[in-house]
Amino acid sequence: MRSVGGHSIALWSGLHEVQPTRYFAFVREPIRRGASHFQYNVRHSTPSLDWDRWLEWPVHHNHQVKMFSPDGDPDDALRRIQKHEVFMGLTERFDESLVIFRGLFEPEMNISYARTNIAADNEIASGLLADQRSREGLQEMYSEELPLYEWVARDYFPRMVKAYGPTLADDVEAFRRRREQVNRSNITMNRLYARLVVRPWLIHRFIEKFV
Repeated sequence: MRSVGGHSIALWSGLHEVQPTRYFAFVREPIRRGASHFQYNVRHSTPSLDWDRWLEWPVHHNHQVKMFSPDGDPDDALRRIQKHEVFMGLTERFDESLVIFRGLFEPEMNISYARTNIAADNEIASGLLADQRSREGLQEMYSEELPLYEWVARDYFPRMVKAYGPTLADDVEAFRRRREQVNRSNITMNRLYARLVVRPWLIHRFIEKFV
């Protein structure tokens, strides 16, 4: 196993203590991500979920920051990201992020992908974003995510674009034209490894540290 990924991988879980590890992550604009997250839950897991209950559900507050800091502290998250030299991509610039990561750090990596969990429409999310009360609720829920996202979007990512060089736009276009076939057997093995090996280990680490 050369790589493993998924929502159960957190920067503070200590995979780097087992063997040298290069982390990479994607962040999405917090307010839009929060609206989409609510829409996904309503349509796929909890149809009866109402907006006020979602606002009071603390596990979903500042969700992206918690992947880097166990306390959801954006300053701590930034320190950890810089300490471990995490590559930070942007969901809104997904193909660019993949091409930059491969070009600067992992030249042999197959960065092809297949999109999944695509919403048929964004009616619920768009309604939340258009309503002042719900948008203010999203602002409050993800207030600690905004500084981290802004740092990635305004500081870190432009530096990666500059480091890659002037061929980025052409290379992204070439990647889109000649996208390699997705190896679905690797995806299956990755998921099995994450669920049967990594996730139980992370749960044990969490209990050791915080319980």
